[in-house]
Order: sequence, then C-alpha cells, then structure tokens
Amino acid sequence: MSAFFKKILRRSHYYEKKNETNHKIPKGFVPIYVRKSKEEESKLIRYVIPIHYLSCKPLKEFIDESQDDPLETIFHGPITLPCTPEVFEELLEACRKLSQASSS
Repeated sequence: MSAFFKKILRRSHYYEKKNETNHKIPKGFVPIYVRKSKEEESKLIRYVIPIHYLSCKPLKEFIDESQDDPLETIFHGPITLPCTPEVFEELLEACRKLSQASSS
C-alpha cells in the first residue's frame, strides 16, 4: 500500500476515534463524506466503502484532482470529497465493475 493511502487511513482512523458520534466501521472499510447537494454544502452524506476502492483508478484520480496541492496528502478530519452523491456513486460503480473484472 502506498504512503498516500496509509496517510489517508491514519487520518481517517484518528478522526473516527476522536469523534464522539463514532459509528463502527467494519475492518477493511473506510468512511468517505460527500456533499448532499451543491446548494447544501454543509450537509454531508457518509459512505463506508471497501479500502481497496481507494486504489481504484477512477476514484484515486478524482481524489488526486480534488486536492489543492497534489503533493499534500494530509487530511484534517474525515475524507470529504467535493462532489455530489450522484457523482460519487458513479465513481463507486466504476470501482465495482473494475473490481469484478479483476476478480473474474
């Protein structure tokens, strides 16, 4: 696993321990937050996705592009992506298809 993903997982794990509204996350999964809609930027939807999706090319490229500085991989708090649930679900679907194709 690359250093990039190790930092993401450490930050996410740290936040989940500190967060009083901590929800159990199954082993092998990571929480990702996305905006509910463009109008409601403060409202977030929480997804719990398999860790291996973080290495999925479409999702990895989206995370890289969404960072202000691609060399800066420190997250303060949970992983929050600047997209709507519809866009994120399309990325997840692409990751599911790639995962199924590679396991076949």
